Amino acid sequence: MKFITLFCFLMFTSVAWAVDSAGLSQLRAAFVLQFTRYVEWPEKSEKIKVGVVDDDLFFSQAAGMIKERNFQNIELTKIDKGSDKVNDLQFYKMIVLSPGEGSRQNQIAESVRGKSILVVTFGNSEKLKNTGVNFYVEDDHVRFEIHTKNLSDSKLKLGAQLMRLGKVVED
Repeated sequence: MKFITLFCFLMFTSVAWAVDSAGLSQLRAAFVLQFTRYVEWPEKSEKIKVGVVDDDLFFSQAAGMIKERNFQNIELTKIDKGSDKVNDLQFYKMIVLSPGEGSRQNQIAESVRGKSILVVTFGNSEKLKNTGVNFYVEDDHVRFEIHTKNLSDSKLKLGAQLMRLGKVVED
């Protein structure tokens, strides 16, 4: 039943929303929040701590959805550029990196390499390293790719439902 719900959610939202910055950000937030339900972390915890780096629009969209849709198990934190919180990334279960400069994304992703943290990025994965899940736009649809080696290095497992829906990239 969960698979059918996820599939319908992902397919409906990817078709229904135009790819503008606000709509795209809202769509990405919906995807990321849903993903938390299908990731297996080695250490179980009641709260899933999600850090959002340098993306105010995504953060506000996700925070609104957490309230509206009752995602009680997600603790969302905004991490601004140059913030001391960047040094504390190892305490998160998921880090969402804003679209933009690949070198900063790679630096942050490298700092948590091998830790049980899902790194989520948006953009051109050929320039990004150490990402677990990367969202991109293709033919006016939001798609995602799954980097299996990086997930394995982080000791993370994605549910079979996500593995079937995403593009699997063998790093």
